[in-house]
Amino acid sequence: MVIRAVPPPKPGQAGTLEPAAADGPDPADLPEPLAAALAGFRRHLAAERGLSPHTVRAYLGDVSALLRFAAADRQCAALTDIDIGVLRGWLAGQYGAGQARTTIARRAAAARAFTAFAHRRGWLAVDPGAQLGSPKVPRHLPQVLAQDQVSKVLAARGGSGGTGPNGAAAGSAAAGSTAAGSTAAGSTAAGSTAPG
Repeated sequence: MVIRAVPPPKPGQAGTLEPAAADGPDPADLPEPLAAALAGFRRHLAAERGLSPHTVRAYLGDVSALLRFAAADRQCAALTDIDIGVLRGWLAGQYGAGQARTTIARRAAAARAFTAFAHRRGWLAVDPGAQLGSPKVPRHLPQVLAQDQVSKVLAARGGSGGTGPNGAAAGSAAAGSTAAGSTAAGSTAAGSTAPG
């Protein structure tokens, strides 16, 4: 199999999608090679991956912000100027601006998708997004009620201890499940015989 590098299409060239205001960010203020790469990415997301218009708009918004940063702050005029330093600098700016970890993780994912796309097309010799980590989003377990709080809720419901939805006493539910579990596991009561 022969893989050849194909340059990004130029805006207005056959096979490209011109940006529309309703479809996402306008790349008019980007250098032409970056705007062409963004248009190619738009086509890839919408036609090849079949993503919803809202998802395409979110990816394009994040990638457009990355390319604007690269062009303005890092003087990147071509896609080949974007490296891991540019990506990390962009995300560091997001962190410094107080963006939530979830937002930074989403933007890092969009940057990785864009650089992987550009690398597969031969527009980038190396995929800098593959080296990019994203912040871990903490996952918290839900808070549970303490035993005395459960007793108060059950007492307020109309009884001391109350019964659960299946009619079992709430206070003995844990002890009963242990005993039932050991019986179901094969223990036999005194005087009974095990099937043989």
